[in-house]
Amino acid sequence: MIPKQLLRTGINNPKDLNKRCYVNLYLEDKRIKIYNGKCINLDINPNVENDLAKRTLELQLLEYEIKKAFAEGRYPIDRTASKHQFRDNLIIEREALVLKDALDEVLNLKLASNLSKLYKRNLKRIHKLFVDFLTTEEKEGCLSNLSQNRVQEFLNQFQSSSTYYMDKRRDINVLLSGISNKYEVDLGKLKKTNRVKVKATLHKYYELPQLKRILSYLEKHNDNLYICCLLSYSCFLRPHQEIRILTKSHFKNGFTQIHLSGSENKSGRIRVVPLPDYVREKLVSHCKDIEEHHNIFSKSITAYNEHYFSTNWTREHKKMSKLGLIDKDQTIYSFRHTGAIAVYKKTKDVHILQQLLGHSDMIVTLNYLRGLGQMSLDNYKEILPDL
Repeated sequence: MIPKQLLRTGINNPKDLNKRCYVNLYLEDKRIKIYNGKCINLDINPNVENDLAKRTLELQLLEYEIKKAFAEGRYPIDRTASKHQFRDNLIIEREALVLKDALDEVLNLKLASNLSKLYKRNLKRIHKLFVDFLTTEEKEGCLSNLSQNRVQEFLNQFQSSSTYYMDKRRDINVLLSGISNKYEVDLGKLKKTNRVKVKATLHKYYELPQLKRILSYLEKHNDNLYICCLLSYSCFLRPHQEIRILTKSHFKNGFTQIHLSGSENKSGRIRVVPLPDYVREKLVSHCKDIEEHHNIFSKSITAYNEHYFSTNWTREHKKMSKLGLIDKDQTIYSFRHTGAIAVYKKTKDVHILQQLLGHSDMIVTLNYLRGLGQMSLDNYKEILPDL
């Protein structure tokens, strides 16, 4: 057995104890990551330590023993060793990883992260569904035994609609990607499940006379929903993510602007939105008895839940349909779309519209307009560079 030449070693020890530490071995033709002493038959496992100082000492001991094993010719890999033998000797821990333990660990990491309540709820749901789907043998077995066919079989339960299927596919892939990142295993094949083309949802825009009739109806019958739709149309805010959480303190400079932090809007950036006079007048009146940090809809410190406007809209839509005020494909998002079309027709400036909609990329705005039937491929030429 001819040992490989060890060029040098290094230690990777993240301060975050949720991330694994390891010793880097730089051989003559590759780099190897070693997480414990199994490859040299020693009980050294720095990743089980819950204290950074103790983990550092264990990691230094592991590095020392690896160097010593090389010097004494006890390191188990030789020049003729295959990639499979490397894996057997160096990544036993990953090969023996129990599937349910890995899924639980990744879910807990996601739930402890700064993610939206809806995103966390979706991950908890898909985790429970997937664990319930697996057999006891699969749950208690090695991660490496899970096949793409089983993941596909699980997803086939959700084919009632293409959107439903792709949502579940996205959620299970989040967990699989989390396992890949945490344990440094390649699960790419498991994620190559069938894709289904999702048909775009049409939020048919309102003609101006119809828009005025609908807003007039909402003002008389549902004041909170009226304000939501007014803000969505005039300020391009998203009903469930941005408008629902508004407090009186979000309105600045005499109710002429709305200020949103990066965590309070979809783009993730600070957003300042101007308020038209007709909206300002309504909000000044509505908010006069509301405390500074209270929500403008619940009039308390706590906002209504994320389904509040959806539920209200469904009820009012049925009533407006019976009155002939609204079409089937016109939704609460149609107010934002109608406002976008009005601005584009007035300015023909995609950049202005991008800023108002809060899109991170102009291509998103272009596709947005094209989806609403307001932009053809010929319009794209207007923003292409000249030479």
